[in-house]
Amino acid sequence: MKHTLSIVSIFVMVVVIAQSGAAEDYPYRAALKSKVITPFVEIVEDANGNGRYDRGEKFDDRNGNGSFDPVFIGGYGANRRAIGVHDDLYARALAVSSAGETVIVMYMDWVGLLYNHCAAIKQRIRIARPEIPWNNIVVGSTHNHHGPDMIGIWGPVPYLVSGVDYEYLNWALDRAAETAIEAFDSMQPARLKAIEVDCDKFVKDIHDPKIKDPMLTALQFEGPGGVIGTFFNWAAHPELLIESQTQITADYPHYLRKITEERFGGLAMFTPGPLGGMQTPDAPGNTFADAEYIGRGLAAAAAESLEKQTAYEPAKLEIITERFDVPITNPRFVLAIRAGLIGDRTRTPEVDGRLQAPSEVHYIKLGGLEIVSNPGEMFPEDGFRVQEQMEGRLNFILGLCSNEIGYLVPHEIWDPTMYEATMSQGEQTSPLFLEYFSGLLNSDFAERRRNQANVEEMTVPILAELPARTSPEAPWIQAEQSWEELRKPAGAADDGEDDF
Repeated sequence: MKHTLSIVSIFVMVVVIAQSGAAEDYPYRAALKSKVITPFVEIVEDANGNGRYDRGEKFDDRNGNGSFDPVFIGGYGANRRAIGVHDDLYARALAVSSAGETVIVMYMDWVGLLYNHCAAIKQRIRIARPEIPWNNIVVGSTHNHHGPDMIGIWGPVPYLVSGVDYEYLNWALDRAAETAIEAFDSMQPARLKAIEVDCDKFVKDIHDPKIKDPMLTALQFEGPGGVIGTFFNWAAHPELLIESQTQITADYPHYLRKITEERFGGLAMFTPGPLGGMQTPDAPGNTFADAEYIGRGLAAAAAESLEKQTAYEPAKLEIITERFDVPITNPRFVLAIRAGLIGDRTRTPEVDGRLQAPSEVHYIKLGGLEIVSNPGEMFPEDGFRVQEQMEGRLNFILGLCSNEIGYLVPHEIWDPTMYEATMSQGEQTSPLFLEYFSGLLNSDFAERRRNQANVEEMTVPILAELPARTSPEAPWIQAEQSWEELRKPAGAADDGEDDF
């Protein structure tokens, strides 16, 4: 059980091995890579400080068409239009190999990504590197509320006009696949540290009942030349910067990653845990300074434990991946799908005339470390129920993985009028997943792994063909630099001041 571990050894696993630098001291191969996926925003001179573009305000007309071209922000209410960029968004991919098995876990700084689009990333990877099994690629989103709309419900008119920019989406899916391929190609000898630490002071549950999962998990891979990467899992919405904030940003994970990278070197990566119900950062306010407070606090708590630890024992890496679809009974979602606003109505699976939300569930084992994934926003109480059935010394849950199906509302608190219910597939979603996880976690792992279906064969026929790019000259196609390098208008003098 996850929280049994937190009582022992100050929330850490300690296994001492020789430090000679010999090959046996680096039993794994690992790499963590990233690529910028920041959308191309036309910066607004927000003269009245209201956080939005008003007619007559100056803006950086980067494509020269004389009109303000909005990037619609995914998260909170609809019709949020970005007026600037505070920090870059990233696709980040961790590739790990042990005993002949390789697993890639990749997450993007988006509010969510539909199953077809997660599968499209995997298809791109498989075309370039067919030796990577489909079942061994894990794709998810950080649930960032300050990136572009990738679902379709946050456009100018909610549930009627999509906010997805398909030129950007095509480019970003390419970038995400490239990130995973680069990680796979760059794996080097590595050893692993694994810790979990109580970060209760940094998270709160703003809905009743007050139940939260405060444990921050960190996996750190170190090679002969130093730290390769640090992987985080924590259960709190990246939504500290509230709805009125309309600059593109990764929220508090930006600071968690940045501060960790400055301290250890290598790259850092954030993944969400069971953050439903409503797990949110506990900070004095809702400014960028408050986001830094959360990120810095998490980074310091993890660093204190990581710096005390030696390496995790060599272990075999294994993964099970299965398709698991649930019925969509939320009428808003059904109408949006049938109208083509969300996904592709011609490719969404149906059973007996009822639309299904497809997903892939992953169950990963690495010695005493166990990880499972779910495709939405699981509540902590359900997370505890799942973890109680896991057998590792350190167990955690990856959220928003392979799809964004909304909240998995526990059956005992279901109320059709509650916000989370309106953003759920339906009342039976949580019970169905709990039943599925009970079967998965209490079955014979080796036998189930041998008998797992070929998810690729099940999935490729339902992949939608995305709209083609309308112009090969779209600005983000050439955006190989970070936003810091791109944000100045062409020909503009750099006055040395930070405009943001």
